[in-house]
Amino acid sequence: MFRKYMLIILLIGISAHGQGESVNENLLIFKSPSPNLISLALQTHKQKLRFGEQDNYFITPHGDYINAKAEEYLKVDMKTVEVAYGRQGFITLLKMKFQADLFDNMDKEYFTERTNNMYEEDLKSYTAQNHILKAANSLSTRKEMKRYFCNSDLTKEKCERTYGDDNYSYRSIGQEIYWGGMGANEFQRLRNYKEFVNANLKTLQQWSAEVIPDNVVDGYFVAKSILGKYDFKAKGYWLRDFHGSNNFLVNFYNLEPVDSYERKLLHKNGTQILLKMSPEVAESFSKNHEYIFMVFDIKAKIKGVKSYRNDTLKTSYSLNSPIINLYTDDSLTLNIGELDITNMTTRTR
Repeated sequence: MFRKYMLIILLIGISAHGQGESVNENLLIFKSPSPNLISLALQTHKQKLRFGEQDNYFITPHGDYINAKAEEYLKVDMKTVEVAYGRQGFITLLKMKFQADLFDNMDKEYFTERTNNMYEEDLKSYTAQNHILKAANSLSTRKEMKRYFCNSDLTKEKCERTYGDDNYSYRSIGQEIYWGGMGANEFQRLRNYKEFVNANLKTLQQWSAEVIPDNVVDGYFVAKSILGKYDFKAKGYWLRDFHGSNNFLVNFYNLEPVDSYERKLLHKNGTQILLKMSPEVAESFSKNHEYIFMVFDIKAKIKGVKSYRNDTLKTSYSLNSPIINLYTDDSLTLNIGELDITNMTTRTR
């Protein structure tokens, strides 16, 4: 059961059934509707969106790290940046989708200033303007970033260096630059804001409405568990701590259980799942592996945002299958077997 084998997935560009434009090289591409905006690349597994733990391209299936001197480093780094931009842009579009009403209240001519006492309409305008700033930072191409966020009057050389064609990593993930860039005056800032809104707001709103149109999408949720110590009495390893630190959109505890087997996964004290393995196999196995990656076939649901004051996305998922596939690498190429939640052994802490 635990004999390792390589699972090679060859993905050819095909229709993505409403999820995007195409799947290629284990990526789902949401093609940009405008030359001003970037296309979005998201990781996949078996041609479906990959949620939860993401593939770290710098770690090979056998656990080696690709360092800066390696021949493939540049290609790996570029792909890492591409999917990081993709995730950030995708989340930005979803938030815009569920807060479309905010933009009806947004002042498109002047900045709405934050004060201690604001009417609801003004607060919504202020919030919407912040969303537009985030969208511009998340989704603009290099050329447009240079146009709206680089003050070439003061930092021409830095603008060219930062947003030049040879710089694929032209912004930090989560970085938010204000209109006009460093040193811009209030006239430059307002002018850039208005120009971006006039050129891109309608396109962004339409694109956001088309992303996962029914707010439900089939995919795979990947949970990462530490292998831990071998339990000689139980004859196996107890898999635990499935929440991870690299989750995309869906968290393990977002599961909506439909039966007693699924409810066991969400015990309030935490559930541990037994990965059965003989001591003879486990001794050599533990020398080569530190983590197990558990893959669930799911239906993810995007439920909206908590409120316009707190734009955290609300998500959940249900299981399409009781089978959990197990891998030893985050690239999901080295499969070691599967578990069935209807007959697996569990315990609580």
